[in-house]
Amino acid sequence: GLLLGSFSYGQTISTLFFEDFDLPSGPNLVTTTAIGGVGNLWKDTTLVSVSPANSYFVKGAQGGTNIVLETNSFSTVGNPFVKLSFKQIAKIIALNSAFVEVSIDNGATWTLLNDKQYLGNDGLFNNAFWFNSTSHGTISSQPWKPNQVLAIPDNTWWIEEQFDLTGVLSDTSTTPPTGYPNVKVRFRANFNSPNISPSNPATHNKFSAGWFVDDIEVTGAPCELSPPQLNFNSLPTICYANNPIGKIVLD
Repeated sequence: GLLLGSFSYGQTISTLFFEDFDLPSGPNLVTTTAIGGVGNLWKDTTLVSVSPANSYFVKGAQGGTNIVLETNSFSTVGNPFVKLSFKQIAKIIALNSAFVEVSIDNGATWTLLNDKQYLGNDGLFNNAFWFNSTSHGTISSQPWKPNQVLAIPDNTWWIEEQFDLTGVLSDTSTTPPTGYPNVKVRFRANFNSPNISPSNPATHNKFSAGWFVDDIEVTGAPCELSPPQLNFNSLPTICYANNPIGKIVLD
């Protein structure tokens, strides 16, 4: 049989970064830039949102352009166990890619997140390390409608993503583990194709709805954020053979 045990420990979980793009402060904890080309930068929208009434999105760009949404720096010192969560709709065509990256040196260098940190269930990300409109698709469900390139998303399209950044935004080789004082997260939209179909007049110079992000949160703690699980896999002891030998005695 399989026995699952979970144990809870007291811990202090801190919010190290949070941005919901909503008023009154608005998107005051992020910046946006274009790398290697020309395109519209990330901006706020009321089309869809998780926390009312705004989210942030980027829609289309010149081929070969990366449009970046970058958080302000924050610290993981004292909180080496780190988790990133955000909600997203990656309504960009399959030729384009939505990357998530982190920096421990205030943006001087960046590390691409991959399947080792990913806590979600998207097969595309687990194999290719990016999202697009084909993400989270199954035989029976295509939540971001990759075959309807001009479909307009609504709030039923939101999917939460989580990444365990312990050992990425912290150094776990030390005793005790330690964090870094100037870390950042960025969302990089890579546009390999400038539009949906240049040869089709119906879609020429048109873009899919875009990559939408909301409620970016980084939490940290001095101890593990998820309670450990102990898995036991043992076979039961059989008291009798499958075909016990005996007889029925009637009094």
